[in-house]
Amino acid sequence: MKQIYQYVKIRRGEAGTLELENRYTTYNLNQFVLRYELLCDGTVTEKGEMALPDCQPWQKIELPLPAAQKGVAGSERFLNVELSLKDSEIWADAGHVVARQQFALDRLPQTDDVVLKQPERTPDFNIFDESDHQLRIQNSNVQVTFNKKTGLMTSLKYNGREMIHAHQGLQFNWYRSISNDIVAWQPAETVVRQFVCDVDNENAGGQIVGVGVEFETTVAGTVIPYQVTYDICGDGEIEVQARFSPDEDYSLPRIGLQVLLSPELEHVEWYGRGPMENYPDRQDCAFVGRYTTTVSDMREHYVRTQSMGERCDTRWLSLTDSQGRGLRIEDLSGDGFAFSAQHYTDREAWEAKYDHELDHMRRAEVVLSLDAAMRGLGNGSCGPRQLPDYLIKGGHDYQLHFAITPQK
Repeated sequence: MKQIYQYVKIRRGEAGTLELENRYTTYNLNQFVLRYELLCDGTVTEKGEMALPDCQPWQKIELPLPAAQKGVAGSERFLNVELSLKDSEIWADAGHVVARQQFALDRLPQTDDVVLKQPERTPDFNIFDESDHQLRIQNSNVQVTFNKKTGLMTSLKYNGREMIHAHQGLQFNWYRSISNDIVAWQPAETVVRQFVCDVDNENAGGQIVGVGVEFETTVAGTVIPYQVTYDICGDGEIEVQARFSPDEDYSLPRIGLQVLLSPELEHVEWYGRGPMENYPDRQDCAFVGRYTTTVSDMREHYVRTQSMGERCDTRWLSLTDSQGRGLRIEDLSGDGFAFSAQHYTDREAWEAKYDHELDHMRRAEVVLSLDAAMRGLGNGSCGPRQLPDYLIKGGHDYQLHFAITPQK
């Protein structure tokens, strides 16, 4: 709300300038201080501040754009700008931020063809087709197990440490319910249409084992066909691609994957929008950067419990234990992904109703959702629903494309 209603509009002007428009009726911009930060791949590399010249209400000024020099090839840069009070006022102390904005200076190029990184020859895999339903792929770095009947990756071990909880690997996730957009839970029925496994022995860095699964999930009469492929490298990197093909009448609030992770993976770091939760139509105030927290602290304390904790435009995400061991998920699509990490499922959060009830429902494991698309929040509890731009478009393919790597 503050971001939308701020009385100083900060824009990027022509030829490397910053334009400030003063929409106050009683304040001159020289009563504020401008501070800036330059971020390179989410890390602050430069910061500074400057006094502002005279600018009366409803006037504009242009300033040289701070940190306008060219960036490093292959890096992504953002400029954060904020205005704060120079002196204390009756309503706020000196330093109180009245306006802020983020500008993308350099964006990472989108790439459709990603070469898996294996700098040195890695150990070959042993592949065990152990029964009519289980496939195990392992070497000294990684062990991956699939259930051929359900199509799920039921186990992922790095250096003998299990990442997946209770065999609940990546599976289709459609549910979200909030006060603005109430959705009743419906059971989903999933059928595996095809399960295939092949081995690439020609890669110079070592074997790559490919597993491809075609699914069809039905929820309340809505049929969602989707495919998930896994390319498993000898160093433990797993490239995952999921493509979802909803039909024209798709009306569910979410498209993505969900996995249950080990209770030990409590520490969260991500490069994307934050630090607060944000959604497709609620993200202007959430700047792109690197943020750290815990899964427990990603919980929101709403009076009426509901789906919560989403973070959009994520470049990478890591979940680790207290020793920094765990896994990292890095976007390979160039579009980023959204995620939430909680100790509750969305169904549990909605059905609890009151915040204090979640204390008694807390799961030990981490419920990680990776979203290719989600409906905006809208204002349906007291006003209009989502705008058309923030709806999931039926008849349009959505995808997730990311790499899972070990954090040691």
